[in-house]
Amino acid sequence: MKLFLRNNLVYIILASICFIVMVYTNISDKGYINVLLNYFSNAEQACIMQQLPLDTCSLNTILEYLSEVAYFNGTSDVVWGTNNFQLFLPFLVIIIGIKFYNQYNTILRFSLGRYQKWKTRILKIIAINSLKTAGAVFLSFTLYACFLIVMTNILDIPLNSGAYDATVVDGMFLTDLFGNNFYHFNPFRYHIIEGFFKFFMMPFVYAFFAQSIALVLKSKKQVLIAPLAYYYGVAILGYGIYALFGQVGIYFNPTALMAIGAYSNFSSIIIILMNCIPLFVSLFIIWYKGDHLEM
Repeated sequence: MKLFLRNNLVYIILASICFIVMVYTNISDKGYINVLLNYFSNAEQACIMQQLPLDTCSLNTILEYLSEVAYFNGTSDVVWGTNNFQLFLPFLVIIIGIKFYNQYNTILRFSLGRYQKWKTRILKIIAINSLKTAGAVFLSFTLYACFLIVMTNILDIPLNSGAYDATVVDGMFLTDLFGNNFYHFNPFRYHIIEGFFKFFMMPFVYAFFAQSIALVLKSKKQVLIAPLAYYYGVAILGYGIYALFGQVGIYFNPTALMAIGAYSNFSSIIIILMNCIPLFVSLFIIWYKGDHLEM
């Protein structure tokens, strides 16, 4: 157990941070943080601001009031609690890139030199690190979804409430593959599947990319900057294409998949494949580096 924790400490910390960020973003957007901070700094003023009677106002009253006016709504909370990850994603993976750069330029470079199948060995190492990264981020998302199950009656919302009107969700991500009824009747499962692409596939692709470019870059600073430059550079390009040519621009923008709810009427398959381009680039880098080794 101790060995497992030591070998995977980075990924455990990564999963913990992601989960905390998701929960904090959610309750902060609902106003819980500000109201509670106001209450603990000046209880009387906080009660007046929430228009609660002073003689009966207490922390319990404040929490009951918040639960009524800022209640948890499962499907929308899945979106809003994770929305910031379209900006944070490259910062998560550069940690893994730097970790691999240090590993490769010390013991790993010399130990790999004793193996003839360099490409296979390096590919396996990078793939395992990427799977651990993706698993950590997706685990945090799954735990966050479980948190929402506890905090809301997401699975019990009646379909006739209008919350899941199939005519409203026409053109959403994956509805061109599964049909509108899948979201309409399975909102929670829909968000878990959507979350797989956003919080497993994307971290895997960019963790793979961040490590592969560490094989050819000369300094730790370059390894730090390159994933950020690529991610945000391509995002800016995508926004530019979107402004000039419309919907086609989202296929070039990695942040579009991370905030896919803002778009509609596109091909899910194309946007998934376009976001795998860094993975294809990474495989080429490994192949090229393997053919031009300097042992």
